[in-house]
Amino acid sequence: MADYGTPAEPVTTNTSHGAVRVLGLPWRIGTTDDGLAVPMYKPFVGEGTVSEETFIDGLNDAQIRTVLAAHEAGHAVYFFQLGMPISEVSVYPENPHSPSSGVASGMGHTRFSEPKPSLPVPEIVAASLAGQLASEMWLEKAGLLTPARRFLTQRVCAGDHDEILAIRTQVPVAYLYGEVNPPAGWDGAVVQVDPLIESTRFRLEASWASVKVLTEHLDRHGNAHADTLRALIDPLLGQTLSSENSQIAP
Repeated sequence: MADYGTPAEPVTTNTSHGAVRVLGLPWRIGTTDDGLAVPMYKPFVGEGTVSEETFIDGLNDAQIRTVLAAHEAGHAVYFFQLGMPISEVSVYPENPHSPSSGVASGMGHTRFSEPKPSLPVPEIVAASLAGQLASEMWLEKAGLLTPARRFLTQRVCAGDHDEILAIRTQVPVAYLYGEVNPPAGWDGAVVQVDPLIESTRFRLEASWASVKVLTEHLDRHGNAHADTLRALIDPLLGQTLSSENSQIAP
């Protein structure tokens, strides 16, 4: 069972390197039966519990694998547009809800080679959110999206939110989820997450042909290396995106 709670007040997570996450409505934290804390956006349930079968909502293993492939394709296409040198994109072959060898369930990875360009933090956040949004968009375009399955895409994204919080920056950053304010007396930088969700969705829609072809490749083969990515992703997307956000340096 998974427990869902609506915070009576914003939930703040601190880090040793100074970054903070402040999470408030329409976000909430859902805790799965394996102890995973999941930031949920516009959740579909109130107080109570829901089983894993509920948020899978009838998807079979092949469909879940495609959800994971779309997740990694979203990351890869967005990072590709930012000029990041991607060395490998993979979807793990195991059933995503049967962890093995200590690997968290529902996972794949997008890896980079050196040298990596220095990107504005809001763009890194947007690329990190692109996985969840791409998998949600794939379900929607396939006529398979339900409120429960939207939570599945958010569950897979839990680690991405942790990676956002772990970004090392010259100036501490407060990541604001929902209609919340930074901690009292905050004098660092601020990144508002919700507007990035909408801008990231727009950019993925504009590059959907590349997301789709890479999703299909990952679904069939499980991985793609640099040469394959360059062949699959529209080369016109390889132009570094200009940030419309504040230039917070990592």
